[in-house]
Amino acid sequence: MNRRSLRHGFTLAEILIAMVLIGIIGAMFTRVLITQTRYFDQQNAKRNARSVSRSAMNVILSDLRMVQDSLGVDSLTDNGRLIRVRVPYWFGLVCNASAGALTVSLLPVDSSVAGMAQYNGYAVRDPNNGLYTYVPTATAPAPALAQSCTGNLLGQARIATLSDNGRSGTVVTLVPGTVVAQPVSAVFLWQRVTYSFQISNYFPGRWALYRQVGNRPQEEIMGPFDGQSRFRIYTRGDDTSRTVFSLADTATVKGIDIVLTGVAQKLTGGYTNVQQSKMVSSVFFKNLRNN
Repeated sequence: MNRRSLRHGFTLAEILIAMVLIGIIGAMFTRVLITQTRYFDQQNAKRNARSVSRSAMNVILSDLRMVQDSLGVDSLTDNGRLIRVRVPYWFGLVCNASAGALTVSLLPVDSSVAGMAQYNGYAVRDPNNGLYTYVPTATAPAPALAQSCTGNLLGQARIATLSDNGRSGTVVTLVPGTVVAQPVSAVFLWQRVTYSFQISNYFPGRWALYRQVGNRPQEEIMGPFDGQSRFRIYTRGDDTSRTVFSLADTATVKGIDIVLTGVAQKLTGGYTNVQQSKMVSSVFFKNLRNN
């Protein structure tokens, strides 16, 4: 065999062809990698936007589902950016009633719920029409003698004070009283809770959802949101929600559309707009009544 006929390497042409093929494959792999990375970033941004809307919705619904259909909305703005509601947080029954004070037996409640609430007044159910009369007052409930509710003597209501999972009910005095209240009328303590959309302190140029209990400092609880996030209301007789309304409609609000458009915190590579997730949920306080 002629040893000179044996090949011990590659020709220049073969090397050039191999380098071209490797370059093509590398470019294709790089493009696939960039595409997959951008897709992953896009999906992650969408997830973050959905999380913003979903978390905020859960917080709002926990309050709004407690609101009554009779004067449950305390105030709102005609641009849909703010709504203030009277949220019940402690329920009970009237034992004795007078114009000066009420003696009330309250059901057991979680200590954290009572501790975090800010008492702004009470509401008592009118037995004649089923509506609640709200009594705003800054005088906190005071402990009262349990016998006035639990006793069986003249003038005592004979209402048992319940206990549940180690939590006991309590008997309190509420002042001032109201002529609407009667023994065994339903009553609840309420607090004012304000939700508003304002410019965020943590996400410059974006909107955030703020929550305020009573006159305590407001808290930025969730963000960022798009500027179209707002509250839309249903008033008596409405088939669709609306943002434009008269502020005199507050007393007739029967439900709310919560429009939340969460946005991702950063722009995804390859896209000109940040990812958004719009979520709309309706809350109707009660079935519509003629009165």
